[in-house]
Amino acid sequence: MHVIAGRYQLLAPLGAGGAGTVWRARDMVLGREVAVKEVRLPADPARRDRALTDTLREARAAAALNHPAIITVHDVLAEQGQPWIVMDLLPGRSLADLLRESGRLPPGQVAAIGLRVLDALEAAHQRGILHRDVKPGNVMLTDSGEAVLTDFGIAAHIDDAPSATAAAGQPGAAGSPGYVAPERLRGEPAGPASDLWSLAATLYTAVEGRRPFHRDSPMAIVAAVLTQPPPPPVSAGPFGGLLAAMLDKNPAARPHPQAIRAALQPIAAPLPARRSVMTATTVPVASRKSRLPVVLGGLAAATAVAVTAVVLVNASATTEPPGNTPIAQAPPSSAPLGSTPATTPSSQPPVSTPATTPAQEPKGDGAFAAAPDACRLVSDQEAARIMPGMRRRTVDLDPTKCDWAVGILEDVVTIEITHSPQVAAARTIFTSRKRAQASKKGSAQGNTYQAVRDLQGLGDGAFAQNWWSTAYPQAHSIVWVRVSNLVVEIDSAAVGSSQLEPELQDRAAKVARAIVDALGDVPSTGTG
Repeated sequence: MHVIAGRYQLLAPLGAGGAGTVWRARDMVLGREVAVKEVRLPADPARRDRALTDTLREARAAAALNHPAIITVHDVLAEQGQPWIVMDLLPGRSLADLLRESGRLPPGQVAAIGLRVLDALEAAHQRGILHRDVKPGNVMLTDSGEAVLTDFGIAAHIDDAPSATAAAGQPGAAGSPGYVAPERLRGEPAGPASDLWSLAATLYTAVEGRRPFHRDSPMAIVAAVLTQPPPPPVSAGPFGGLLAAMLDKNPAARPHPQAIRAALQPIAAPLPARRSVMTATTVPVASRKSRLPVVLGGLAAATAVAVTAVVLVNASATTEPPGNTPIAQAPPSSAPLGSTPATTPSSQPPVSTPATTPAQEPKGDGAFAAAPDACRLVSDQEAARIMPGMRRRTVDLDPTKCDWAVGILEDVVTIEITHSPQVAAARTIFTSRKRAQASKKGSAQGNTYQAVRDLQGLGDGAFAQNWWSTAYPQAHSIVWVRVSNLVVEIDSAAVGSSQLEPELQDRAAKVARAIVDALGDVPSTGTG
């Protein structure tokens, strides 16, 4: 069994990439599980020693950061010329994993994630440290409902952070295509604004369900970041224009952190907590595989794809399985954020641990056992009649969400379905949303919300609201309708214009009627 520094026993790889591998490990001194990052160094001996020195210096600087939204670094060491970074192992999953499962996230949750990561970056910048690899894979969402920024493994001091060109052959040149700021790709000095650009790209991905500069190859991504504007956000709601401003190719034109915080705070919603039911499977250390760095050349300085440092593990039951199998345990609900689950040290080799079967949800009283496919609720014939010229967007999203668009996202209709087993739960969601939207009436920071209005004879209840922005031109007419245990949101939007045209409102209402008809206008069961 591979043991680092006579203390950290490697158990299983959690993530790997061009910059290295992150392992789940056991601290045999303190009897707890930790994450250990094995930093990959250049094979060239002439560059290896310098790279080792730089890596240890940067890692120790990151270890000096003490903030609840930043992963805690416990130890930094080198063994036989190989650097290792020991960090917290928290129950949860990365934002990237969540997006792969769920598609895009609601704007309120994305705003909350943005505020937490912004706090983390400001704390690092105040200590003179740049992260340089902010992306969904490096934002952890803990099971207690917190967002934590991980993997400062390619961080650098602001004063001596090399440009992308100068550092192309060094470990610090690492980054991820589509999340590296254009000035870094141009070989210009990086600064705090570079991290904020990467934050914007991360939030855009989370709220839109796609990357702002998605292309078919790394080279095409680099070209798009350098020369093309991102498609205007259509699902971000009030902070869509903020994302566009943060993604400006000129660092000096991007908004200040205070302006970013002011825009996100009014719409931020609590992140949901969850009960994890999976265990991280332990695999032998000998089975690990390395991945060669991906180099982006030609249009800009070369950058390597960094390791997706998934410094997390899904929690499991609190009982120790037979045979002293190493297992990550969820801390009690009263445990403070950042507490690390402990296990009993064992001299037995790790073996695979099967996942625990999730408990079955009780049968609900709603008319729908599951959410229907949103894209099938409006037929092609109905779409052609209600939304002429629009086409369904082929985006890898949750089947409970569907978009139609015309042009380069000039006009967009978005459908999103929320399913609850119980009719009462769906009614609560519907009522809470109506109350929240009603509270937004008025004008602030360039956004104007009209009063909520009830729509009669539509499903088991429906209401609508119009809003527009002059700061970041866009206009929306949104309808929310409940049918038994489903709540459906229909957002009819025009991007690039602050004028609320009558057809926007008419289109939202017609789509809502078509959806209710497709659902059969099913009456609620039970108390519906």
